[in-house]
Amino acid sequence: MKVLYVSPVPLQSVAQRPHHFVLWLHQRFKAELIWIETPPIRYPQLSDLHALPRGLRKRRLTAKGQGPLWANEPWIRRMRLPGLPFEPSALGRSLNRLAWHAKVASIEAWLENVGSNGDAINNGSWLVVGRPCQAALYLHQRFPALPLLYDVMDNMAAFYVGASRRWVERCDAALVKLATGILVSSRSLFNRYQASPAPCYLVPNGLAIESQAMKRLLDRPTPLKVRADKRKGLVFGYVGTLASWFDWALIESLCDRLYAQGYERFRIELIGPLHGQLPTNIPPEVVIKPAVAQHLIWDSMKEFDIALIPFKKNELTLFVDPVKFYEYRAAGLPVMSSCFGDMALRGEEDGVFYIESFLEGKIELSSVLRKSHDPEPSFYSAVNWESRFLVIEGIITKQNQVVSRTKAST
Repeated sequence: MKVLYVSPVPLQSVAQRPHHFVLWLHQRFKAELIWIETPPIRYPQLSDLHALPRGLRKRRLTAKGQGPLWANEPWIRRMRLPGLPFEPSALGRSLNRLAWHAKVASIEAWLENVGSNGDAINNGSWLVVGRPCQAALYLHQRFPALPLLYDVMDNMAAFYVGASRRWVERCDAALVKLATGILVSSRSLFNRYQASPAPCYLVPNGLAIESQAMKRLLDRPTPLKVRADKRKGLVFGYVGTLASWFDWALIESLCDRLYAQGYERFRIELIGPLHGQLPTNIPPEVVIKPAVAQHLIWDSMKEFDIALIPFKKNELTLFVDPVKFYEYRAAGLPVMSSCFGDMALRGEEDGVFYIESFLEGKIELSSVLRKSHDPEPSFYSAVNWESRFLVIEGIITKQNQVVSRTKAST
């Protein structure tokens, strides 16, 4: 099987859902892939000038190998499509298509050549789209025989404004009509797309953990940590990106509530990359640390008593099922979260407590801390990425069998 994967993130980046998906395709179907990175799908903004130095630093970091270990294996190749950042305009799209001529020709040659697994075009090959964009629509236009699998991971249009937003909405609507199947990462997205012409599959986000780290988690004593006096030295922690969806005001309110309840020397550790400006009124108990590699997050979380997911409630987070929830629970941590997206569907039985409820005096931290224990062993097997993607194994297998029968009869 050959796969063209239109990715929303670079191959050489910290492993996310797209990385886990293509690895599963390779392991389950022996797929060979071209990982396609596209030009910007929005107009430039003035804030891009401020982000330029940070972006240069980020590229230097990824050049040192922040991507998955398998990124340079022979079954996958990276292709970056050139282009100007004017995709929302018809002229910009036309110019970009001209710039893609040589790249698309090489894709065509790759599809037509028999691969190491005996596949050629129309023999179990797919176009998988993780980003609504002109490149995805153009590749479908050039290779209409390829079935299209659309993986919807976010309310993508909510990241943009104006003409850029309208363009992303148009792309999304077009891909929905063209898709053989649609994957969605949250229940809110499933509610939005389940009436689409193509079958829609809920594939929630999952957990990636190496076997050695898993063994350490399962073998450790329970509860995770015992303190003589929880009011002294309590550690709250967050691991993830600090971006526009992070609710700094909620962190400030949490600190105020802890002060009022007499908690002493508590600490809130925020570990991850910073996108945007820090607020000026950060409480002194908040400690911001740089991002760590994926395999090191488990060591970072050993210091936590309570994990945090303090996201704003808006049209972006409404459709989010945060990966960090699964990571926190795998680490045996109780989770204090704002009431957004799929987190709003969880409760104390899931180890989830709402920050808003604590601020309103409806719950005590003693109740939260009692949830500081490992989940059942079945939790790990149920939420790993391989288990998550099994729900779409059938549609891929069925489509490949149809292609094989068609070829055999011609």
